[in-house]
Amino acid sequence: MDLVLARAHAHHHRTELPRGANYFRATLTVPQLTTLESAELLITADNLFSVYVNGQLAGESEADPNAWGNPKRFDVAHLLAPGRNVVAVEAINTMPGPAGLLVKLEARPAAGPAQVLVSDAAWLSTDQETPGWEQPAFDDAGWRAVHVAGDYGVAPWGRVAVRSTPVRAGEPLDERRQQMRQALEALKEAARLGVGVGPRPVRETTPPSDYPWPEGVVFVGDDCSLYRPANHTGTSADSLTVTTFNPHHTRAFPEHDLPAPIKIGRKLLALRPARPGVAPEVLLDAGQGALGSPSVSFDGRSVFFSMARAGEAFFHLYRLSVEEGELERLTDGPFHDLDPAELPDGRVVFASTRIGTFEEYHQPPSRALFVLPARGGPPQPLTHTFIFDNEPEVLADGRLLFLRSDNFFDRGKVETLLHAVHPDGTGGYTEFGLELGPEYGDRLRAFNCGSPAPLPDGRVAFVTGASIAVGRPGCAARDLKHLRIEAADVAALPDGRLLCTVVGRTPLDAARQQGRRPNPNYRFEQLALVDPDDPAEGGGDRLRLRR
Repeated sequence: MDLVLARAHAHHHRTELPRGANYFRATLTVPQLTTLESAELLITADNLFSVYVNGQLAGESEADPNAWGNPKRFDVAHLLAPGRNVVAVEAINTMPGPAGLLVKLEARPAAGPAQVLVSDAAWLSTDQETPGWEQPAFDDAGWRAVHVAGDYGVAPWGRVAVRSTPVRAGEPLDERRQQMRQALEALKEAARLGVGVGPRPVRETTPPSDYPWPEGVVFVGDDCSLYRPANHTGTSADSLTVTTFNPHHTRAFPEHDLPAPIKIGRKLLALRPARPGVAPEVLLDAGQGALGSPSVSFDGRSVFFSMARAGEAFFHLYRLSVEEGELERLTDGPFHDLDPAELPDGRVVFASTRIGTFEEYHQPPSRALFVLPARGGPPQPLTHTFIFDNEPEVLADGRLLFLRSDNFFDRGKVETLLHAVHPDGTGGYTEFGLELGPEYGDRLRAFNCGSPAPLPDGRVAFVTGASIAVGRPGCAARDLKHLRIEAADVAALPDGRLLCTVVGRTPLDAARQQGRRPNPNYRFEQLALVDPDDPAEGGGDRLRLRR
């Protein structure tokens, strides 16, 4: 089918379209004295739509911004007439990002060739709503031509499957459709007002004088992580487009083939107390080495982390006594050991390449979970996978929650899930995932979650593409609460607040002044505190700890 995607704002890049409504119109001429045998309209829009045929509402999308991958199919034969017919679409982009419209109307006469209308360069559009815009007699001479994003199947949308049975267009709204219509209108109004879907973005506020700042936090500084170039550079850095894939150029749900902590730096730093204006204290300087994935022991006296010393080829685990400054190496050998976390029984769980297998696509070493016995001894395997298990954390119920990558076979290329096992490695459950069956079309990468942060009350916070999500293990995606912060990491404090890193772009001029290579995707990070249960609209305020 010769279908294309179209959008209203030709001056915006596809991945940087604002939220809001756009209006589209096109015409289909049905020859006079024609009796239609059938006429079907196939349509979807990223994210929401309402479609009119000759001024009459033919149908609308589901009231779910994520359901754009399920096109609607309407029987519109009774809405068409000989001569000029007008199809008008209101399309809503609920959040900044990709947006597109996909339409095909095929009218088949009892005799003669079919008349076909598809979304192409002949359509007109505007982002200004005018009364009567959907009516056939409306004057759209001032509307502009759409921008064609590409042929049907173009990224990032791909090809979408269409339901087999059409729905008769223009039917009176039953109770269910009336409720859906109301929900749809609420989402549209939110997008028009520029507030997105669901809660408004968490705002940054000034804390009161008696605000309870944490006693201390530990973090990685002097970032030396590997970044994916925006474009091919003709240098060895281009290999990172294979070894590391970061959607939206953030750390949310990455495909991370490198056997290293997801973020690495030269220094291990602490803020004590953790409040604005406090100078960071250097706990350890790795020099020309690199360290990452720090975690604090239950008693607060030790920091576990992964480090590759200068000249060493592998990351290994270390424990640093915060007060005494004593450094102890915990693992050794020709393996990468990373993401350590202490267990309540004194063992240390971590991710390691010592499982001995290799991921079948890019061939990096697989990573599974291992534990170090509390009383000493060699590491023992806890999980077995031929892809990657990373970032283990202890749930309130004592189980281990971790980020699992799953790929190939009948599941699409790569997807990330939050999986849980008992402390002995038994009883695996996917607690947060895609809520999709194993077959979902041509989608190659389905990233959903990363950086798990179990809360003391049993809930879990984790990073998604556009927010920090909070929910109980096993809950449906619709029951997640979203704190709309573009976060790189999230960790839970003992009092239930969230410590996160928020991201932004370093302007190219500033990057040059700081002696950095001016990579437009380079991001700096800021430490911030978020209360997920603040009653304020948006689910909590953001308090900046340190820029």
